[in-house]
Amino acid sequence: KLGVAQKLDFGTFGTFGQSGSRATHREMMKANVIALLGYPKFVYAFASVTAANPPSPPPSQGFPYDFAWISSANACSKPDFFDVNWKVYNNTKPLCKLYPMNAVETDPWSKERFRFKLMNEVALLPHRVISKRDPAAYVELQKDLKTDIIENHVLQNRVVQDNGSPWYNYPEDATLPKLLAQDDTDGIIIMHQGKIVYENYTPPFTSYTHHRIFSDTKSFVGLMVQMLINAGRLREDDQLTDYVPELKGSGFEGATVGNALNMRVAVAYAEYPDKCAKYEKSGNELPAFWGDKCVRQTCDFEDAFRQIRDNVTSTTSAEPFTYTFSVVPGCETMQMFDATITQAHSSYWEHYYGVPYNPGPQNLREFIPLLQKHKDQEHGKWYDEHTNYKSIITDVLAWVIDKILGEDGSSSEEYFEENLWSKVGQGHDAMLMLGNAQIPWWQGGMSVTLPDMARFSDVLLNGGKNKHGVEVVPEAVLAKLRRPPADFLPKQVAGFQKCRMGYRDQFWIGQNQAGEAHADKTWFGFIGIYGQYAWIYPYLNMTVVRQSTDEDYDKWLGVVPCAHDAAFQELGVLLGQIAGSGK
Repeated sequence: KLGVAQKLDFGTFGTFGQSGSRATHREMMKANVIALLGYPKFVYAFASVTAANPPSPPPSQGFPYDFAWISSANACSKPDFFDVNWKVYNNTKPLCKLYPMNAVETDPWSKERFRFKLMNEVALLPHRVISKRDPAAYVELQKDLKTDIIENHVLQNRVVQDNGSPWYNYPEDATLPKLLAQDDTDGIIIMHQGKIVYENYTPPFTSYTHHRIFSDTKSFVGLMVQMLINAGRLREDDQLTDYVPELKGSGFEGATVGNALNMRVAVAYAEYPDKCAKYEKSGNELPAFWGDKCVRQTCDFEDAFRQIRDNVTSTTSAEPFTYTFSVVPGCETMQMFDATITQAHSSYWEHYYGVPYNPGPQNLREFIPLLQKHKDQEHGKWYDEHTNYKSIITDVLAWVIDKILGEDGSSSEEYFEENLWSKVGQGHDAMLMLGNAQIPWWQGGMSVTLPDMARFSDVLLNGGKNKHGVEVVPEAVLAKLRRPPADFLPKQVAGFQKCRMGYRDQFWIGQNQAGEAHADKTWFGFIGIYGQYAWIYPYLNMTVVRQSTDEDYDKWLGVVPCAHDAAFQELGVLLGQIAGSGK
């Protein structure tokens, strides 16, 4: 293996035909060409060669490529603004394999194309198959449908502000189907007392469609960590750096496994593009360290890439080839995506910013150690949902799992398959997205079918055992979720009724909206962006699993889940009354 500063043997090219076999010389030539292509000066030499008829340079489009093109069906081909000497293949599918960063937030995306994407992630990006394994263990979900009762019940439990004014846009004579339709629900399954009482799919979504569940994936990581703790493989008060020494000197140093499980790591990482808008729309109080003024934390992509360019070009040296890459404050999420999935082609960097390569970390675990500690936050402290919630923390927990299991020659994916997914009695394999270097994207990359998610939720409701009585999750792990200490309970805010959530072990903790009979009760569940969830209501003996393509995720971070929760709990009480009456 040749290093970039190592001397190369150019003489090989002149010896062809003088001695040795033709095949030997061919292999020697191939080795030298490969070595030369890894040598920066040689690469630059190739890059500087001018074609006889060079393509006309594209007009500047700002941040490094045109969003209208990157979100188009032909994004796997050439940009429309490049002049090249080949004909473009006209893609007839709604999308190609390229992952369009932030395209959801930019026109021209239609609802149909967005739905296609969420239902076809496994065809657009590489995924690891998480096998359901033995088909003999399959669990057929029993049904006791109450469709007419559920669909015709006019909801009375409304989410309102303290002054009585509506907070959610309820339709006239609000029923569950009306709420689900206006919030772009693809499918829903409600189980009560272990049986399906309501099931509905919006075409083209079906019971066998793999739908991406985004941050629902995080809760699987929480279960795995707690199961390893239960098995004595690690402890909550262990330092993250005890298992991942690569994190020393980063913003994760000093944080414990427990801090990470509960999203209480003070790493500087802007989860949301405009955090102020999230606070204003969700009713959350501003963090104390902001005073009475919301601090805008938007990420200007174009400016961020200019900063990266300036950092790189000002620190580059040729022999040996080195440069310094810095994380741009407020743009951590964008840079995480770029390192993990959405890397811009080097030609874009060269044209727009004069850097002839894609600079910086080339995969998720190269990027994570670059993050630094937040100067105004402390490890172990809870501020609010939007300040504490940082998806990158889940990826660190997955890294811890891989370090521990690596001692046995295993991995987080294999552990999840062996100890969780394959023991439930699932109907389909799960699919876990892989980023660069085949690193699993545990923060939000799982795609599963709706019935399989319902089976998994039913296991959590029933003490961790599947329908065959086989233990999947230890009872001790679930007890922490059913009975969380006060520090993990939802914090109340004046003006908003029952809409705050707590967080523990990578699960959200919700509160009672089912009346005084269930005072002080809590539920726990998975929540993913665009309206994915699987909620477990122990005190109602009910689970609700929903998959959707609700693009308006600003409202999702507050009012929508609260309104849905109120509706489900009202229906849970109704179902309990019906069951008690024997109907």
